[in-house]
Amino acid sequence: MPDVAPTFLEFGTDRIYGATHQYGDEDRGIAQREYLGFSDDDQANAAETLMDYLSELMEG
Repeated sequence: MPDVAPTFLEFGTDRIYGATHQYGDEDRGIAQREYLGFSDDDQANAAETLMDYLSELMEG
């Protein structure tokens, strides 16, 4: 459930099994099935967006 404001973004799940899917559970034989996070492309895109934003502020 995302929580968004001009200065932050927070996302996750309120489902009790969310952590089990994200991290796995060796004791119960449940494999990790990561669904939260950023891929390498996502990270590059976020960094580019941030740099564009900061450049605009510096030109200001």
